[in-house]
Amino acid sequence: MSRVLGFPLDGVDRLFLGADEIHAIWRSVEGPLIVGEFCLVHLHKSFTGDEFPPDDPTLPVSDYAKLGALKVIDSEPHSGSGSVTGMYVTASDQHEIWFYDAGLHRLERLDLDYLAYLDAVLVTKGTCGWQYLFADVDLNTTEMHTTAVGLNVMLEKFPEQFPEYDYEPLRQRLEARL
Repeated sequence: MSRVLGFPLDGVDRLFLGADEIHAIWRSVEGPLIVGEFCLVHLHKSFTGDEFPPDDPTLPVSDYAKLGALKVIDSEPHSGSGSVTGMYVTASDQHEIWFYDAGLHRLERLDLDYLAYLDAVLVTKGTCGWQYLFADVDLNTTEMHTTAVGLNVMLEKFPEQFPEYDYEPLRQRLEARL
């Protein structure tokens, strides 16, 4: 599996427990509403189990084929969003991380590798739409307004609530997409 993924599995051990999946769903109880969910799937289960990406024939043909080839590494099964993040293995055995937003019918390549994805989940706590901070998108559109507002709220509140994390790089990513 290391050859296919392009990184040593001992790097994964520091971030991922031996569970089949790690799942959390949450929402803020005070102030502006912030919600999040993640369901991280163990890599072995992603590549050998029955975790399948959703089907979306509204996507362009190339994106539709890519969506079908994703190995699901994260999903939002209880929020009802249908969104998933998956690993795509290229013909040259390199891995790419892709985010599918079922509500917006968008498939976006993320500027993250697997280990960086796991780190980002920890920092963002799976806040809805956080993946767009690592995609080549314009968040200053009508379609992306709600996502941008939620990310702004996250980046206003989380530094106070979780001072052990540095949110400035995420703030810079958000500003670059607005």
